[in-house]
Amino acid sequence: MSTSAGAPVELAVALELAASAGDLLLGYAESGVHRERKSRRELVSEADVAAQELIVAGLRRAFPDDAIVAEEEGGSSGSSGAGRRWFVDPLDGTTNFLKGQPRWGTSIGFYGPDGLAVGVVTCPPQREIYHAHTGGGAYLNGSTISCSDVTEPDDAVVASGFPYDLEERSNLGEWAIVTRKALAVRCLGAAAIDLCDVATGRIDAFWEQRLGLWDTAAGIVIASEAGAIVTDLGGSPLTSPSRDVVAANRALHSRLLPLLR
Repeated sequence: MSTSAGAPVELAVALELAASAGDLLLGYAESGVHRERKSRRELVSEADVAAQELIVAGLRRAFPDDAIVAEEEGGSSGSSGAGRRWFVDPLDGTTNFLKGQPRWGTSIGFYGPDGLAVGVVTCPPQREIYHAHTGGGAYLNGSTISCSDVTEPDDAVVASGFPYDLEERSNLGEWAIVTRKALAVRCLGAAAIDLCDVATGRIDAFWEQRLGLWDTAAGIVIASEAGAIVTDLGGSPLTSPSRDVVAANRALHSRLLPLLR
């Protein structure tokens, strides 16, 4: 997908690599893959590893001195001395992917020392590519997107998820509280795409905790550029990836956040 004049080169590279990873993953989805367990509730497949290798190799060619933080083992590299950091989730929604559900994709986020942030998230089964960069707005397949204007929890469709280790902190308490207040609560299985759904207004709000930084890096940029307020669970605005995230339009965010504290 082409970018508008003045878009940063980091965005062009991320779009190209995410599209290539999407083609690779679709091939695996059609042919079947070997899978393993990283933990009791967390799966990984050869598709995750192959997509990550493709993306990391492309970033290394384009930006050899940048730091890269990627989800799968061996994916982190480079120096953060220059303050240029990439966050890569090669296959967000691995369980959906392995079960044949069409909600999975690739997330690539970039954060620079000058305040530039870039986010690209794809959902190949739906032929959807989301992108944004600081000050440039948010887009789905090249068209501008914006978050919903729902202001009350009882009118809101909210999405969340659960950490892999439910023994440490389960999120069940928050689910019980929000479920009683919201129109509906959904667990859709791909946090990066959930944040993009906030950006399009397909869902009105999203919260989750104990995510990977690669899960949130790109989606934070896209949701923010679409007009959402994106904070941690303490209400601090997010200008970098976070393991905890709450995203919604300003009015709804102010009503949702107290329910999660």
